[in-house]
Amino acid sequence: MQPISENTMVVTAITPVDLNTAVNPGDYVSLEKYKHCAIVVSAGVGTAASDIAITLFQAQDNAGTGVKALNCLVTKRVAVKEAVSLAAVGTYTVPTIATATNAYSSLTSGESICLYVIDINADDLDVDNGFTHINLSIAKVGASKIGGANYHLSQARYMGNAETLKSAIA
Repeated sequence: MQPISENTMVVTAITPVDLNTAVNPGDYVSLEKYKHCAIVVSAGVGTAASDIAITLFQAQDNAGTGVKALNCLVTKRVAVKEAVSLAAVGTYTVPTIATATNAYSSLTSGESICLYVIDINADDLDVDNGFTHINLSIAKVGASKIGGANYHLSQARYMGNAETLKSAIA
């Protein structure tokens, strides 16, 4: 079995932080060298006022040039686990998203531990117009709630090992 570090590049998007302090923009990451990215967002228990709202963007570089919505979220692109304790939550819930959008929120996430997996393919980006980078933002929540996110880039266009796998940080 191949170690995950040899086929998946994990990059911090948002270092764990109190999501109530301000809007929480993630770092930009490039999909030029990868065909897929799973964004994993996790957050601890908060209160009813601390619901999570995630927005996805695409840009032409890591400075956010030309930033615009990444409308790729549809049914089966978001997987959700929410509960006071995830110890007994074995499977994901897959919300129905009928129209492609760049935003996902849950009105019951505030009082739960949250784990979201959001799937993005490189061909979701507007590559014809030079869009190669993605980022996510988590809106300021209404009360204290610790959370963060990581990008899990896979299907590398150039394979390597843990020391030679191409960076997605541009």
